[in-house]
Amino acid sequence: MHNYILKLDQNGRFVLSGDINLSTASAIKSDGISQFKNYNSIELELRNVDNFDSSLITILLAWQRHLIRKNIVFAISISQQSISMLLNSYKVQDLFSYFD
Repeated sequence: MHNYILKLDQNGRFVLSGDINLSTASAIKSDGISQFKNYNSIELELRNVDNFDSSLITILLAWQRHLIRKNIVFAISISQQSISMLLNSYKVQDLFSYFD
C-alpha cells in the first residue's frame, strides 16, 4: 500500500499529499500520467506532503516533460516552505509555472 494520495479536488485542481519518496515515486509518476490524460491543463497543489525527498523533483520534472509533449499546461502550488527550499537547493524552481 502506498502512502500518498493524488486526487482531483472540488476546485478542479489535483492535490498530491502523503509520502513522496523513492519507494513511492514510480507509482506516483504512473498514477499522475494516467489521471492527467483527459485534461488540457493541470494545476497541482502540493498539500500536506508529509515526508519527501528529491524524488519529488524527479516526479514533477517527469510529469512536466510528459505534459509538454502532450501540449498540456502544467502549474504547481506549493504551500510548504520546505518544498520550496528543496526546489531552490536543486536550482529547479524556475523550471515550473506556479499558481496561488
